[in-house]
Amino acid sequence: MSELLLEELIRLCESERADFRRLYEQQSPACMTLFRRAFAGDQAAWSYIFTLFGRMQYLWIRRSFDAASSKGFHVDIEEDDIQGILHDALIALHRASQRNPSLTATDDLAKLFRYWKKCIQTAVLTVLRTKRRQRLTDRLIQSVPDNNNYDLEFKVALWQRILTLLSEEELFILRLDLQGYKPQDIIHKFPQRFPNVQRIYQIKQNYLRRLQQDYIIRDLFGL
Repeated sequence: MSELLLEELIRLCESERADFRRLYEQQSPACMTLFRRAFAGDQAAWSYIFTLFGRMQYLWIRRSFDAASSKGFHVDIEEDDIQGILHDALIALHRASQRNPSLTATDDLAKLFRYWKKCIQTAVLTVLRTKRRQRLTDRLIQSVPDNNNYDLEFKVALWQRILTLLSEEELFILRLDLQGYKPQDIIHKFPQRFPNVQRIYQIKQNYLRRLQQDYIIRDLFGL
């Protein structure tokens, strides 16, 4: 199985998923081999995993948001948020596979999928918490007194800290983000600079996480 061409492996994986839906067949050697290749660094395998199991991921995300809504967490979710959740969950799954080889030790996808679902749920909760902090931050920014000297001092302090925290690449994406560019727009505008749109999502998630966790920026916003 490990020697098969990627196209043949994908065809067999699709057949296995059809058997699962029809007969509840648990063994899925081709699909598991596809995951092992992805975890070993095969980017093409990652792309096909994203496609083959996309519907399942979106179902997990929807159910996670529904569960959160039933507990009083109501936020507006955009496509960028969904893509960030998918990306973060796959990264977490990949890291888990390195720490815990038993996730891919057999041809049964059940254990791997249970962990993947938990990664999705964790990523959804992270987005919900971030959205709640962002709403608070927006209110704090709007409540800054209408005083030019104070406002200029605040902006200088904020950007001095941002320049200290972020890499050149992260600053590049941040500035485009502030200008209203979406990740899809950036990849079209700078196709030679970034290999794919997922890389832009990764950079964006990284700098947002760093800024949100920085104690100086949190202090500036009173968080």
